[in-house]
Amino acid sequence: MKQRRSLSHIALALLLCPLALARHHTRHPSGAAEAQGGQLSDGVTSTDLHYNDGSLLKELHPPPTSPQNVTVDLNLPICHDFGRTGKFTGQWVDHPDRNFRQHSACPKWAHDFDCDTSAGPSDKNPALLASEYRKVFQPDECNLRPWDTQGFDTCMKGRRIIFVGDSMTWQMYTSLACLLAPVTETGVGVTWEKSNTTVTGEYKGREWNEGRHIMKQYWAQVKLKNGGELIARCFGRFNGTLWDDVFAELGPLTERDVIIVNFGAWYPRFNYYEIRTPFEAYKQDVREIFMEKLAKSPAQTIWRINSPSHFGGHTGTFTAIEQMLMPEGVPKRQHCDPVTVGEYWFRDAVLQTLKECGEPCKKIKLLPVFDLSLARHNSHHGSFGRGRDVDMTDCRHFCLNVIDWWNILLYSMMCFP
Repeated sequence: MKQRRSLSHIALALLLCPLALARHHTRHPSGAAEAQGGQLSDGVTSTDLHYNDGSLLKELHPPPTSPQNVTVDLNLPICHDFGRTGKFTGQWVDHPDRNFRQHSACPKWAHDFDCDTSAGPSDKNPALLASEYRKVFQPDECNLRPWDTQGFDTCMKGRRIIFVGDSMTWQMYTSLACLLAPVTETGVGVTWEKSNTTVTGEYKGREWNEGRHIMKQYWAQVKLKNGGELIARCFGRFNGTLWDDVFAELGPLTERDVIIVNFGAWYPRFNYYEIRTPFEAYKQDVREIFMEKLAKSPAQTIWRINSPSHFGGHTGTFTAIEQMLMPEGVPKRQHCDPVTVGEYWFRDAVLQTLKECGEPCKKIKLLPVFDLSLARHNSHHGSFGRGRDVDMTDCRHFCLNVIDWWNILLYSMMCFP
């Protein structure tokens, strides 16, 4: 692989922040450095490390009084094998430049709640925003490849990424569409009813009665300058017929296509209104997706491991009990809470399905975002006001500062197999 001597490698050296080329943000002038190595800012020196695969990593040699770097070990290999466990642990650390702050500059076809600008006057929290947007992720056992817009663009030439899932999948699409905006030719991103799709019928969840229909949410089609495409088809629940209708409209799949899929938000296990039944349907739907859809597809297939929610308790799961008891004096939720375990049962169900499926499902990769996202309770939309006005503070959807890292993982998995 050709070595790219660019600011992206400087960003890797400075606590592995791979968004410097793709995001507009404030950077202190002292953050600049020579990619050739040697003396960096604030007394930090570096050495170029060349790996067998041609990749380049800068090894930092910080001065004894540089606390920004003491919690991060950069003497680690580049991340290659993400395994079959769905686990990927690490820690979130502050970028050494205290003025660093991610700031999304997204095109109109990548619309979503913006934690930076969408909060109402009473919900704005500039101190929390600055703290959350300064954090970068350091894996425990390896270093992620730095985000490279041009590198991903090259990887995408002549390929399609097809996102299928609920609104959390839409978030992953919007993040990637923002990151790739500089290399995009055209794009459309709308709610389902405003699209020109021919998929307009009614579909129901596995265990639902005939009068209840799946919400068809978002639709997107983005063309990159090199001919690659980003496609998003988002609906709340899986239905086999709906899946088939969506893919029939997309045309034949090839081994160059990449399907990224996830469902889960509409399958609560402990919801006060629907105890257990939805989660049992989830396990059946995952089996059908894996064994009947993904395993038999010629495309490359990736299941995004479910992300954690932070509605309180050890698992953070949404139970609706708060809402039921508000008339009796239970206060409204004002913030999202840290959790210790998270909704682990979604990942367990996926791993069990892979075990049952065996050889046919070995082609399905897992994008391990659960552990990465577990500690980010303060980076939910609800942390910046979304849902408070209707007593449903949103502790499920994340700000893009977290979702971007899902796509950095995707870059390593998809473009450096």
